[in-house]
Amino acid sequence: MSKEVSLALAKLSLPVAWLIARFNGVWGWFSGLNWTAITGMLTSLYTMAMLLHLLLHWHRQPSLHKKSGLSDDDPS
Repeated sequence: MSKEVSLALAKLSLPVAWLIARFNGVWGWFSGLNWTAITGMLTSLYTMAMLLHLLLHWHRQPSLHKKSGLSDDDPS
């Protein structure tokens, strides 16, 4: 191997090693998380958001009693 090629490889090896170390560190951090708790929390947040959405949607619609035109005093 020529001197220029060996110098180029030496210059590249440090940044490549740094990138590999960073990737391994991030991957280790991700694998250390409790994914069961995280997915459960996200599922419960989504469920609460959808329930709130439905409650707001149902609150905006007039009731069937008001749509029918019947009053509370009307026996029919």
